[in-house]
Amino acid sequence: MNKKEDKIRQAEKDIKYEISDRIQAVRKAKNLPAKTVANYLGISRSALTHIETGRNNVSGAILWKLAIALNCNVGDFFPNTPEGFSLTKSDLEKLKEEDKRSVDFAKRCFNNKNNL
Repeated sequence: MNKKEDKIRQAEKDIKYEISDRIQAVRKAKNLPAKTVANYLGISRSALTHIETGRNNVSGAILWKLAIALNCNVGDFFPNTPEGFSLTKSDLEKLKEEDKRSVDFAKRCFNNKNNL
């Protein structure tokens, strides 16, 4: 492995741990036990703990469910995008189109349950 590959792997690891720390911080700020959130998500408490400690990667679907369960935005789990790497106007238009589909998916996924 060369230095460039090492740097990429380290950056990916750093991002993973930043996301996991933020997930845990949001959950704790809401004063919700890991067991309660895990049950709501349909995963084990240990699986959630592994996500929150960076031991396991978290899927996009679980991130999205976590945001709904914790009444926050998925973006709250991520560090800011560095300057020069932001979304384009075209990207933002596509996201607007997805919004309605996201709401419909949430209703099906959670059977119209309220947040925790």
